[in-house]
Amino acid sequence: MDQLAPFEGLWGYTRELERYRGTIFRFPLRQATLQSKLRESKTVLDYDATENYMEQFLSEARISLLFLRNVRSLDFKVSGDSHTRWSAISSRRRMNDFSDWTVCTVTKGDGSEPGARIEDRWWTAIQDTLEFPIELLRRHKRTMKDVECGIAALVSSKFTSKHTKLADTPRARIFSSLPLPLQWDLPVHTHATFITFGDRNSIMIENSAREDGADWNRWLLTTAIPNLYLPFLEDLARKVGKDAFCFWPQVGPPKGSLSELVYISFWEQLHNSSCRLFPLARQLDTKIRQAPKLLELKQATFDFLPQTRWSVLQSFLESEIPTLVRVPPAVAKKLQQSPPMVTSVSPSMLRMMFHSEETAKHLAKIEPKLEAFDVLLKEIIPKCDADFEELDGCRVLPLADGTMGMLSVRKPMQPNIAYYIASKREIELFNFASEILTPEDQGSDLKVALLKHERKFNFKRLDLFDVGTLIRKKSFQEIIPALEFDTWLQQFWIFWHEREVNNTESVETIFNSAPGVNSCPILEATCDGVKTYLKPSDLRSFPSVVEPADEQQKKMCDKISGLYRINKHYIPSYLMRAEASLDNAPSFSRLIKGLSVLATQHEVGLEKYIRNIFGEVELEVHFLQSFHAWIWKY
Repeated sequence: MDQLAPFEGLWGYTRELERYRGTIFRFPLRQATLQSKLRESKTVLDYDATENYMEQFLSEARISLLFLRNVRSLDFKVSGDSHTRWSAISSRRRMNDFSDWTVCTVTKGDGSEPGARIEDRWWTAIQDTLEFPIELLRRHKRTMKDVECGIAALVSSKFTSKHTKLADTPRARIFSSLPLPLQWDLPVHTHATFITFGDRNSIMIENSAREDGADWNRWLLTTAIPNLYLPFLEDLARKVGKDAFCFWPQVGPPKGSLSELVYISFWEQLHNSSCRLFPLARQLDTKIRQAPKLLELKQATFDFLPQTRWSVLQSFLESEIPTLVRVPPAVAKKLQQSPPMVTSVSPSMLRMMFHSEETAKHLAKIEPKLEAFDVLLKEIIPKCDADFEELDGCRVLPLADGTMGMLSVRKPMQPNIAYYIASKREIELFNFASEILTPEDQGSDLKVALLKHERKFNFKRLDLFDVGTLIRKKSFQEIIPALEFDTWLQQFWIFWHEREVNNTESVETIFNSAPGVNSCPILEATCDGVKTYLKPSDLRSFPSVVEPADEQQKKMCDKISGLYRINKHYIPSYLMRAEASLDNAPSFSRLIKGLSVLATQHEVGLEKYIRNIFGEVELEVHFLQSFHAWIWKY
C-alpha cells in the first residue's frame, strides 16, 4: 500500500516527484471502537477530534510564523474541500535585517469558499547573539547553535471580512522559535533560544536548576532580551511615534515570573541607554507628515502633569520647551521613581522660565488665557524659602492689560510697589492704569502665599493711598463737561467714599497732599452757573465754598460772582460733614477766604466788597446772620 497516496495533489506533492521539498507527517487515526496495540493513550484520536484540534490551532498558527527561519505558510485543508479551512502566510523578510515589517495574512473559511481574511502587520526584530557567557554553555551537555533573540509587536490588523475566530487580538506569548504554553505578561511577543525540557512546558530559572539550563535562561531574560527590547522600541518609534509606548513593559508582572526578569532588567538598562525612545511632544498630535523626532532619556524634559493641566498648557509648554516629552501614566510613574536621572517640568523650572520676557509674552497670548494663568500660577506656588527666592525677577503676575508683571522683592531705599490687586469694578474704573493692576481673581492662591510671606514683594491690595498713583496715568487735558467724564467721576467718588471707611484717620492727608490726588481735577463745581472741574490744590487759592444744602444760603452764594461752588457729592466725606452748611466754621471760613480773594481781584477792601455784593438789608439779614451764628458757635 502506498502510504503517501492520500497526499496526492496536496501542498505540491505528487508521485512523479523524485524529491519532495518538505516533510510529511502521517498520523494514524483510530476510532473509539477500534482495538489497537499501538494505542497507548485512552484519548480517542479520530477524525472529529483531529478536525476540532486543527480548528482550535488557528489562533496558534496565526503567530507561529513570526520567528521561524524557513517556514512561511501554514494551512489546514480537509480532503474533498475546494478551499482550505484556514491558512496563515507570512511575508518573507530579508535574513540580514535587524528589524522590519512582517505581514501575516490569515484566512478562515468552511472549505467551500475562500472565507474571511485578516492582515496582521507586525514590527519584528531578530538579533543574532554573538557575545554570550561561554561558561554557561560549558555547563550543559548540548551545544547551543544559532543563539538568537526576537521581539514582535502587532501594530495593526486589517480585515477584508470579519470572522469570530479572527476577531480577538492575539495575546503576547513567549517563544522558543514556536510559541510556548507558558504565562507571559509583557505586551510584546518574545523569542529566544531557551533551554527547555522535551515537552516544552517549562523554562527553568531557579538557582536549584542550574544544570537544567536555569543560568542560561536567566541570562537570556535579564540580559539578551532587554538588550534587544530597547533598540526594538527605538526602531518602532521611528515608524509609529507615540504609539510605540503601547509596547513598553508598563505593568509589573507577577513575582518570580519569567516576565518579571525582563521587566526589572529593562527599566534598569533604560537609565543608561543611548537609544532614542521618546518622541517630542510637539509632534504627537500634528497632522503634518514627518518622521518622528526622538530623544534619549538624558536629552528629554518630561511632562508629568496630570492630563487636565496638560490639556490647558500643552501649546505653551511645547513651544517653550524644545525637548518636551509626554509619556503614558504608567511609564511616567516608573520614570519618576529615579529622579536624579530624569529631567521633568517642575515648579522650579517654570519659575526660572518666567525670568524671560519672551516667555511671559507668549503666555499672555495663549488660549484659554485665564485657565492657563490659573494652572501655571498654582504650579509655581512656593513651598520653601528657596522657592520664594526663585520668584524674584519672575514675570508671572497677570496684569489687567493682558501682559505679565515682574515680581521683585522689595529693597530698602528703592521704589517698592509696582502693582496693585484690584477687583473687576476697580479695573474698569482705573482702566487707564491697567498696566499696573492685577485682577484679584487671577492667580489668587499665589498672591495670597506671597502676601503672607515675611519677604515682601512689589504688589499689594489697592487702597486709598494708591489712588494718586493710578489717576496720574489718566489724561485730564482739555476736559469738557462730557457725560462720559461725569459718569467716571461719579464712580470714582463712590469708590472713594467706600474706601474712606477704612482710612478715616489718613483720608484728609491723602486728599490734600498725596501726589496725583492733589493735582488732578476730580472736584466738580459751578462758577456763575457754568460747570467746571477743580483740583484739590485749587481749594487753597480759588474762591470756593462747598455747595450748602440750605436754600437761603444758596441764594446768598448766587450773589457772589466768581465763587466756585463745589458739588458736595464729589468731595471726601470728612469735608462734606464739616462744610455742609455755612453755619459751620470751616465752611464760613472758606467763604470769608474766598471773598477776600475776590475783593483783592476787584482791588477793594473786603468790607466794601461785601457791602457791594449784598444790599444793607440783605447784609443784615443773611450774611451777618451767618456771621453771628459762626461767632456764637465758635
